[in-house]
Amino acid sequence: MNKKIKSITAFHFDYIPHEEAEEEIQIEGYKTALEEFDNSSNLVKEITFDENENIEQVYVYKYNENGKPIEEILYYDSDEVVNRKTYKINGNGNIEKETIFYSEEEIDTIAFNYNEENQLTEKVHYNSDNEIETIEKYVYLNNNLIENSMYDGDNKLTFQKLFKYDEKNNEIEFESNDLIENIKFRKEYDYDDEGRRIESLTYNAKEQLIEKSNYEYNKGNKAIQIIEETAFKKNTIKFSYDERENMICQEEYNKNNELISSIKRVYDENNLHLETDVIINKIKEGITQHYLTKNEYEFY
Repeated sequence: MNKKIKSITAFHFDYIPHEEAEEEIQIEGYKTALEEFDNSSNLVKEITFDENENIEQVYVYKYNENGKPIEEILYYDSDEVVNRKTYKINGNGNIEKETIFYSEEEIDTIAFNYNEENQLTEKVHYNSDNEIETIEKYVYLNNNLIENSMYDGDNKLTFQKLFKYDEKNNEIEFESNDLIENIKFRKEYDYDDEGRRIESLTYNAKEQLIEKSNYEYNKGNKAIQIIEETAFKKNTIKFSYDERENMICQEEYNKNNELISSIKRVYDENNLHLETDVIINKIKEGITQHYLTKNEYEFY
């Protein structure tokens, strides 16, 4: 498709049960969102609407001549600016400084630092008084991120993520430690000979297995089934694709093979997403939610 997208408008349609028949009735829909793009396919405006199609919030984005973001402005239901962010871009095209304007008096800044390989190594967040609030550090080994740590203004560790990889650069272990909320867990991953993740195991702080996921794939290396199991449930998620490998159906079932949710998508010949049909079954409550979303495209 040679045409460039100028805008995407999203609509929401609910289905309600018919009192005198077994079929459902689709009620009149309403606009939920509008995305506008420039001729370079950069998102320049993003609007969300409530059920009465009143504007809830508006994001406006600006870019430099290289297509890098330089400004982001948030409005609510009026023209009054809620906050504004500006970005300073360095010679490598990376964000060097982010400034957040909440008001004339309240201005936060974030400084970004990079290593010789152009990898992000540090983000330092300053408050309006130019005091350090948080420091986020990144450590790499063989181009793989192995540590992501957060520190407070007193340089005290508050959050940490650790990563391990095999000789094929597959992530085989992930550890998360929230020292503020005292929440810690660890994940282990296993892969087949083709580098596809086939198993994920999650352990709590006591090294007890709390969650297990197994993956199956088709010949095109697309996931066709995921089985997620905990001490309380065992759900199976199934995926199917069209001939262009667009995911057209995602269904989730509980351990009794009862349908929990169904998501069906429709695409056009250019792989543009047109519709999504969603069914959510709250089995214990005996409630079913059914709705449809549609996207309308405008082109340059």
